[in-house]
Formats: sequence, structure tokens, C-alpha cells
Amino acid sequence: MRRFGAVAFVLVLAAIGAGSYLYLKKEPQAEFTSADAGARFAELEALAESAADGAPASEDDLRALADVLGGFASVDLGAIEEGPDGAVARGVVISFRDMDEAGFRIDELRAWGVNDGAAPGDPFADRIDARGIEMFGLETLVEKQVDAYMDVFESSVAEMAPEAELETAFETSIESYDLVADRIVVDGLAVHEAATADAAVNDENSFMTVMKMIADSNRLTSFDASAIYGLRINLKMEQPTGKTAVIMTAPVAVASNWRRGDIDYSAFRDFEYAFDMEVAVPETVDAVTGETQPAVGMPMQMSGGYDVFSVEDVRLARLYAYLADRAAPPVSETDLMSLGVWRVRGERQTFGDHVISSTEEAMFDLSKFHWLIPTDIRMTARGGRYNLSALFEYMEEAYLQGGGGDSPEEMEKVTAAFEKTGLDVISYDFDAAATWAHDTGAATSKMDIVADDLGDWRQSFEGTLPDFEGVKTMIPAAGEAVDWAAVTQTLMDMSALGKASVVLADKGGLDKGFAIAVEFANLAPEDDASGAMLRGADPADLRISSAAMMRLMGPQAAQNFPPAADYMTAVADFVQKGGVLRIEANPPGPVTMALFESEAEAMQTDPSRLADLLGLSVVHELAKSNDK
Repeated sequence: MRRFGAVAFVLVLAAIGAGSYLYLKKEPQAEFTSADAGARFAELEALAESAADGAPASEDDLRALADVLGGFASVDLGAIEEGPDGAVARGVVISFRDMDEAGFRIDELRAWGVNDGAAPGDPFADRIDARGIEMFGLETLVEKQVDAYMDVFESSVAEMAPEAELETAFETSIESYDLVADRIVVDGLAVHEAATADAAVNDENSFMTVMKMIADSNRLTSFDASAIYGLRINLKMEQPTGKTAVIMTAPVAVASNWRRGDIDYSAFRDFEYAFDMEVAVPETVDAVTGETQPAVGMPMQMSGGYDVFSVEDVRLARLYAYLADRAAPPVSETDLMSLGVWRVRGERQTFGDHVISSTEEAMFDLSKFHWLIPTDIRMTARGGRYNLSALFEYMEEAYLQGGGGDSPEEMEKVTAAFEKTGLDVISYDFDAAATWAHDTGAATSKMDIVADDLGDWRQSFEGTLPDFEGVKTMIPAAGEAVDWAAVTQTLMDMSALGKASVVLADKGGLDKGFAIAVEFANLAPEDDASGAMLRGADPADLRISSAAMMRLMGPQAAQNFPPAADYMTAVADFVQKGGVLRIEANPPGPVTMALFESEAEAMQTDPSRLADLLGLSVVHELAKSNDK
């Protein structure tokens, strides 16, 4: 298990948070500065230019650092040169203990304020400055780690579901995995005592073993601030479908106040990524014409990125402390964790040369928990944009590049249909939230989507879920299996519907929906009966006739469910006239499963009792003059 500790330390020096701090400059972008990312980012980005607190390290100090690292890694300081600004080690090689084929090389290593008598957990240097970092053997390390995790995963599934047949062969081989950085500066780095092999691993393969591996790695280090400059990752893999190449880099990535899994702030700017892969498209036979389309290997070139990405207020150190002991946190640990607040600005995704989607800014708040249960989740997106025409154009190009023959005419026509009806580009804003009160079980959720020139979709829910005391009854004692029957019963007993609603507001979407329906019907083969009725229709007339058909069906539906006539009339009015459609459940009291079951027999003879029980209503409202 010392190897997992070494992995964590290397990642601190070579790619703190490298899985997130990635960037690729594929084509020129507008200049984006640290000031745009905020003053906090700018201060951390300037870390390399700021003065270190302590005195420059001597040769003896650098050797003392090597001794500290030697507890879990093999360190070769190469050639050490003394100078007026302290000692510098050139050609440093640090490899993992028990796995010399993996580690990293450093062109130049300097330090300030070395504390050679530092106890585990105390800063052993005010600053470490590494330049020209190159990781080697990462493909070997990753494959070994994946193999270990897969062994544990398979064993865990076998423990929980012995009857399950699981195929988990890791069929991806990593040909190369290069990670380099121009410079890494870390202030106040402390190394905590690494887990020993005996304490970290036993012969049991279980979910908790994997959790312990993750916890041990994250608990190994602490630091005050870090900045990574010029991070670049190149990955090449061989998969059953072909080869995949991934390129990711980050000009600047910063972090502050990392404490064994707690982190106040981490961020990067100008992040992009690129994937180049091949997707196998099987042979297809048209059900109508019988025409065969041969199997092709369709190339997929996908890239994207962000102007700014940041995460704040992550708190996992307390959780990791329990997982390091292979133990679940007790339910008394209610102030246990936070997954932080994630923010993104300038997100984009590109297929080939086509920008498929973009978002001006987005936020995801997962910072509020009671024990392991989130109590308040928030998501927002502003300035979202999805380009369907660009997606179809890319698919045409990829099909041709994959040897699919002539340009697929049907796809070109589909693209033209979306452009003709104004559905080629969809712009939207998005909001979502969910809450749960641990003391009462009161729960809410809502989601709002506002699409420009289409309409609004707003849905909400209020009700009750098991409170935390109820949750405790569902948690098995140590060593015992989950009693799923008891869990189901608790959920049924302590859950209830308060009220719910779906509100639709038409702002052009209905017109466009009927227009695209006609366009698709016109694309269908002449002998396709399903499109015959719509082919050549006027979208406005089709909208009116569709509403009329709904009204005609209302009385028939009412024979089985009396409120259906009014409901369908409201929907028909919405289809024909636009405006707002409100579908609401507003029961006179909480609807529990017990109440619902007690009414089941009565609802069979009088289905309208369901509408009364739930307080169902479907109402159409004409648009106000300012609702455009």
C-alpha cells in the first residue's frame, strides 16, 4: 500500500488534480486572463513570481528532502549544484517504491525553508519549485491500478449478488500515457504518515478496500498553495473498436489549502480537451426498401473545454479518516462532508470543426450534507446553446470519412428540415434544485427550462421522505446484509406526496413542432403509410386538426375516467391556441402509500376518486400580452 501513498505524492507534484486541470489549444481563442477568472485565481497564478518565506535550500537540505520522500519512493537527486541563490538538483528521478518502472523526472528542483526535522504532518518546506516535469511509466501504473480495482469490484458484486453474471474484462490497453508540466510550485507541503502495507491491504476484496485505497492516497499530503504551469497529457489506447488518442493540457491550474482531502479552492482557466477515436457502425438493412448499408468505422473527433472551471469548499478529510480504517462513518457524524460548489464559464463542445454545444456559465452546488445524504442540491446553466445542424453536418462528414460511400442524402435533408423550421439551434437557460430536511423528511424538487423562441418547462414537487431517524432504521448493523423488505416498508410508511405541478408555456415551440412533423413526413418513403396523412399538410391546419381530434376523443375517454374530457379539452386548447398549460396535483392532505392502497378498491369502481385523492387539475390559460 505504500505504492498508493507514493502515487498521491507524485500527483501532488506532477498533477495536483490533473484529472480536472486540463487544457488543449486546438485553435486560437480570445485572450482570457487570470483577472477574468477572479482575484483569487490571479493571486495563486502569480505564486511562482512571489518570494518564498524561507532561506534557499542547501545541498544538505535537498538531501534531507530526499530522505523524507524516501519513506515511500526511490529518489535520485542527480547532480546538485550550489549557487548564490541556493542549491539546485538537476536530472532528478523519483520512482514509486516497489515499481521502479513508473515515476517522474524533474529537470530542476529547488526548495526554500526546508525543515529537516519536520514530524509527519508538519510542513517540511516553505516552497518546492520543480521545473521540467515528465512522468514515465504511467501506463503501467494505471493498468495495475485498474486491474486491482476490477478485482475488488468483481468480488464486491459477487458478495452482494452471488447469482449475478458479470463480465468485467478490461479490454482497453494503454499504449502510452505521457504527463508533463513546465513548472510546479507548492507552498507549505506536508507529508503525513503513509499507510503500511499490512494496515492498508488484506486478503479480502471488497468495496471498502477500494475506498481505503482512495482515502489513503488523499490523506497523504497537505499544502497551503500550489500552481501548475503548462500541464499536458497525451494518452493513446487500444480498444476493441480501434485506437483512441486523447490530448489534454492546462496552461495554469491552482489550488489552495489542501488538507488531507479538504480543499478550499481549486481552479483552472482555458481548459480544453480532444479525443480522436473510431466508432464501429454495424451493417444495417432498411426495413422498407431492403437496402443494405455496410458496416463502417466512423471516425469521431471530439473536443471541448472551459474558459474557467473552479471548485470551492470541498470537505472530505473527515470521511477519508473513517474510510482509511475501512469503516463506514457513524450516523452521529452528521457534519461529515461537502463535495463543494462547482462553477464553469465558457463551456464548449466541438465535433470535428463544428461547435455542437456551449454554455456561458453553470453552477453545481453539492456542499450541503447530513451524514452521507445531500440536503440541498442546486444546478444552474445560463446561455446554453445546442446546434443540431452542426451535429448532423459532422455526422455526414464522419460517415464519409469512415468509407460510408456517397453523402447520406437523408441526413442532409434532416439537417435542412431543422434549419427550415428554426429548430437547428436551441438556446436555453436551466435551473434545478432538490432539498431534504433531515429532521422532518420534508422534500422538494424543481426544474425550470426556458428555451428561447420555444417555450418554458417548469416542474415542481413537494412531499415527504423518511427523516434521518427513518434512514437509520434502513442501515444494517456491521457485518449484516441490507434488509431490502424493511427498507421498502420504511419508504412506503414515511413517504408522501404533498403537491406537484408541470407548467408548459408556449413561445413558438408548438408552431415549430408541427412544422418539423410535416417536414419529417415529407422525407418518409412514398409507401410509408405512417407519414401519408401528414405529407404535404399545412402545419397551421395540422395544429388545428390535431386539437380537434383531441376534443373528439375526450367524451370517449371520459367513459372510463370522467375528468378526462375536461383534461383533454384543456390540452387541445393549449395545442391550438398556445399560452400556458398547468397540470397540477394539489391533494387536500399528504397522500401516503397507505392512503392510496385504502382507496384502491374504490378507485376501481369510481376512477374519478383518483383525481379527487390527488387534487388533479389540468388548466389552459391564454398567453398574456407580455408573454412572447
